[in-house]
Amino acid sequence: MYHSLLSGAADSEIRLYDLERNSTPNSLDQNIRFESVVDIQRNEGHRYSVTCLKWYPNHSGYFASSSMDKTIKIWDVETMKDICTYRFDDFVYSLALSPTADHRYIAAALSHQDIRLCDPRSRLALMSLTGHTAPVFCVQWSPRYGFMLASGSADHTVRIWDSRRMNKCLISLDSQNKGMPSSLKNKAHDGIINGLSFTSDGLHLLTTGRDNTLRLWDIYTGKNTMVQYNNTYISNSTQLSLPLTITPLDECFPPLVFYPSSDSRILVFQLYQGVLVKQLRGPLSRINCAAYRRHRHELYSGDNDNRILVWRSKIEDQYGEDMDDFMLDEDSWSESE
Repeated sequence: MYHSLLSGAADSEIRLYDLERNSTPNSLDQNIRFESVVDIQRNEGHRYSVTCLKWYPNHSGYFASSSMDKTIKIWDVETMKDICTYRFDDFVYSLALSPTADHRYIAAALSHQDIRLCDPRSRLALMSLTGHTAPVFCVQWSPRYGFMLASGSADHTVRIWDSRRMNKCLISLDSQNKGMPSSLKNKAHDGIINGLSFTSDGLHLLTTGRDNTLRLWDIYTGKNTMVQYNNTYISNSTQLSLPLTITPLDECFPPLVFYPSSDSRILVFQLYQGVLVKQLRGPLSRINCAAYRRHRHELYSGDNDNRILVWRSKIEDQYGEDMDDFMLDEDSWSESE
């Protein structure tokens, strides 16, 4: 759904935008005005804050949402009605849908130490992955191995799971590369881990925590690659999951990381070198999330003032979309509201 955008807010509303219906400015100094196509109000959907929204992979007619009302809902885009609701005893911080596997499990990160797996075919939360010792803030399925799931927790660990092997953690990542892969003493960060993202080829995993660090992991070896990110400007104080955005490897090389910092900036890092190449500065409001639009080289961010900002690459405007391999330099992004 490259032409559609979903947004969720603390007031429990969900909005759907058609990006093709909104006007594109002729110059970078003009504003883009976005009008939602459909709004799902509080009495029609969730009762409390929306924490995560995900399109169904390979099926643009459905999406999933999670909320602090302790539910996950599946929505039909055509009717904008929920067709399935999963209820839990704990807050839902985030969810993940597998982009490749046939199982179609929905992984739920809860304010509980267990990860719940929901099966849309039976409409039941059937299984739990047990191993964390504190609430789980973030989960993501591998785009390469359909049954591989990564999770980050308040117990300072990042765990890799095979959903076919219930209650069996494959690897617990160790930032020092000293511990055994299965050791319960391994720590990935020195603080709560609330953000992680696989690269588009599934060979690396990027993680972040409230220790204000980024770490890049080799999935084959389970080792910390020791990439030294410039952590000086990172501010991570969010109480929820923090989405990390990595540009697809087939669209931008070297790939870039967009990091929504708690101080109203989006930090742009080179993924493999750790270099801070740009700081995107918008209005003085905390930025909570960012999403990259493939094939358009655009970034969309949401902030505490209910604004969606659009960040566009000047390089695309200058050279056109036939430039398959290019690097965005530190002056290549501008902001439109």
